Amino acid sequence: MAGSDDSSRRRRMPSLPWTVSIQAAAFAFGHRVDGTIRRSLFFLGDLKKRATPRSNASGGVRSTDITIDASRGIWARVFSPTAVAGGSTPPLPVVVFFHGGGFTVFSAASRPYDTLCRRLCRGVHAVVVSIDYRLAPEHRFPAAYDDGVAALQYLDANALPAHVAPVPIDLSSCFLAGDSSGGNMVHHVAQRWAASMSSAAAAEASRRRLRLAGAIMIQPFFGGEERTDAEAAFDKACRILTVARADHYWREFLPVGATRDHPAARVCGDGVELADAFPPAMVVVGGLDLLRDWHARYVETLRWKGKAVTVVEYPDAFHGFYAFPELADSGKFVEDMKLFVDKHSLSLGREKGRERNDPPIQALVLMAEDAGVSPPKLEAPINVEEEDDDSTFIVLDGEVWRTKKSKPKAPPPKRMEAEEERRAVTEEEEEEAPELEMIGPDDEGHWMTVAQFRRYWNQRWSGYYGSFEDTKPQLTHCESVLWCSGCCQEMAGGSDDNAAGHRKPSLPWTVRVQLAALGLAHRPDGSIRRLLFSLGDLKASASARPNAAGVRSGDVTIDASRGLWARVFSPSSSGDADAQPVPVVVYFHGGGFVLFSAASRPYDAFCRRICRELRAVVVSVNYRLAPHHRFPAAYDDGVATLEYLDTNALPADVVTVPVDLSSCFLAGDSAGGNIAHHVAQRWASMSAARLRVAGAVLIQPFFGGEERTDAEVELDRVSALSVAGTDHYWREFLPEGATRDHPAARVCGDGVELAEAFPPAMVVIGGFDLLKDWQARYAETLRGKGKQMRVVEYPDAVHGFHAFPELADAGKLVEEMKLFVQEHRSKPALHSFHSPSSRPTNPSQPCASNRRRTPSTKSVHGLMAVVLESVTRPLTMRMTVTIDPCIDLASAFS
Repeated sequence: MAGSDDSSRRRRMPSLPWTVSIQAAAFAFGHRVDGTIRRSLFFLGDLKKRATPRSNASGGVRSTDITIDASRGIWARVFSPTAVAGGSTPPLPVVVFFHGGGFTVFSAASRPYDTLCRRLCRGVHAVVVSIDYRLAPEHRFPAAYDDGVAALQYLDANALPAHVAPVPIDLSSCFLAGDSSGGNMVHHVAQRWAASMSSAAAAEASRRRLRLAGAIMIQPFFGGEERTDAEAAFDKACRILTVARADHYWREFLPVGATRDHPAARVCGDGVELADAFPPAMVVVGGLDLLRDWHARYVETLRWKGKAVTVVEYPDAFHGFYAFPELADSGKFVEDMKLFVDKHSLSLGREKGRERNDPPIQALVLMAEDAGVSPPKLEAPINVEEEDDDSTFIVLDGEVWRTKKSKPKAPPPKRMEAEEERRAVTEEEEEEAPELEMIGPDDEGHWMTVAQFRRYWNQRWSGYYGSFEDTKPQLTHCESVLWCSGCCQEMAGGSDDNAAGHRKPSLPWTVRVQLAALGLAHRPDGSIRRLLFSLGDLKASASARPNAAGVRSGDVTIDASRGLWARVFSPSSSGDADAQPVPVVVYFHGGGFVLFSAASRPYDAFCRRICRELRAVVVSVNYRLAPHHRFPAAYDDGVATLEYLDTNALPADVVTVPVDLSSCFLAGDSAGGNIAHHVAQRWASMSAARLRVAGAVLIQPFFGGEERTDAEVELDRVSALSVAGTDHYWREFLPEGATRDHPAARVCGDGVELAEAFPPAMVVIGGFDLLKDWQARYAETLRGKGKQMRVVEYPDAVHGFHAFPELADAGKLVEEMKLFVQEHRSKPALHSFHSPSSRPTNPSQPCASNRRRTPSTKSVHGLMAVVLESVTRPLTMRMTVTIDPCIDLASAFS
């Protein structure tokens, strides 16, 4: 710890999640270059969180604010595990926490600290008292230390009210903890309290209930006038803390005129006073923290003075890493803190004397308390004989279960009907299938293996009830890994059909946030919060200038009378006069027929991606939305767009490459996939001049019916799409009074009409899409009617996955679309359709129209076509050759 080699000091910052980088940048933006704080800007970003005193608070942690000293404005937020009725809870240690912020910013209500204290309460299994002390520069040294001591005096005199902490607490196992400047406060408050204990009269000391069992300093804010190697090496390595900011914080906090060698800052060397009763210390050090050399000196000082100290170092941690739960080291820190508290807690040692024959189920009740399971779900046995010998502990669907091979006298609480159907067993299997009683989820809300549950039991509860092995559980049904943080492994012996029902999709944090935002724009009944949605539906403007990928875009009016327009995306022209024409993709956006537009950012970005990867012109149709324009308005707009293209082609100022309208593909996602089917069916029944629909790409198409499929039951609300939401969309789009069995929605079965010219289809299905059963039925209908059809399935895809480029499956989908287009476009593409202003003509043989012409054997061109066709037919089977007499033959084959 005392020193580091040169190579370690030259280490660069490790790659951080973009969420962490953004928050660090925002914090830095709240400071000027000289380290001073942009107060108004900083406080705009310092979001506060209210206390949640509910007994069934999320995560099993409740919080309440209490006043410590109204005259000085000192208060605290108390975080406590929720109590469980009927459970004999052992006294819990108390952690008094001091937040960081250079003595000048943040509070106990700041969201990062509210979240951190909740994690500590849950992970350490302790009552956490987060102190809101007075801040500098209004309250300089020693105001913060005085407030910390006052908080301990309050706890010693009053303990905590029952309505604040409904669990028993042990004030003889009180720990001080704090980060950064809060870590500095831990040292000074611990020293003051220990000194008062040493100097107090024996009688007074014996009356005190609060005893400091340990001091946890998380990257404590120490310093001095000297510039250490770490300060030089890691200045601005992370945007959370710089040397300039550290200097500013000291100027704001220390007495006016004091230097950084003041005893409040420089806590190392011979001059540091430590009372005899100074508690054992845990010092957390980050390898990329510019304060790490001061931490090392502090640790050496404690050791030299004979104090117990534990150093926990994270080599890749920057200053403030613990505030970001997405970082692995942040989780490890909570585990290390729990080990320290367990080691030094007096209550743990006393409780180890309890009888080992206490029912093990009681320990599970206590574990459920710490995870926040509501009392009605807990069924403690009446006596030991009923439950001990045949119990098996497993983890299923993220919950810890106790199984009993003998049937319980009363049936277990009923779950959802779908759950009962999914877990149903046949009469023959019923004898051997254990009954399941829910005890509670694990204390972090994560999935566990049996091995993880065994470790959890032994670490937390073996002192009360013996080790997990002592209970000799039968590990049936659960020998393999079930789930861990959303990974895609199945339970041993699980059914493939029900795999999605037993697991959850693994999604990046960014995707989960966007899906949650979309879900927030919907009410529980599926209806839409229009104002909220419109605020989040950001639009992208068309750009006539090609972007870095060479894609340009322009908006084209199709029918002004009904407000119908399209955004056209075109790849850049290569400048070659003989460039091959590119296919056209007519795209219909999703949104349940009621949301989004062709200008919505997700669809603008996705269409640009299709244009670039497929090298195709993409026409994104801005069709009219429900409920103002119900069925069949969207289908009419889709057909009108094809008629426009067939008649007018595309303006040269929008599309600078030749296009092949005989290779036109319809594509759409969700409701857009539904539109693609119905427009393809209509167009196949019509006679067109030039435009030929060569294929249809239906991405998770929005089909449905009155029947509830298995997928709709099992995957409801897995992503932003819910059954209530789909029902609402259908009510908004279908004719008044129509049911979901309307032909627009139920596109499966014998009643579906398909024209002979219905194009080849590609149907994309997601394993976590609640519509997947309807999509599978649609594919079977196409197959049964002899249509060319290809199913592309992504087992781990949620509804709308294509809109998130950070998902690997989104990239694979575009590749599959490219292969489909290449397979079904017109071959050979000797005929191209340009806009009227750019279409090549032969002056000696003017063309009266732009229609494709059937080759005639009476012309040289027609004779050549027949020869080519006879030569290529054996090779291409169904390939036909069409040559327009208006095209110069020599240039066509050059």
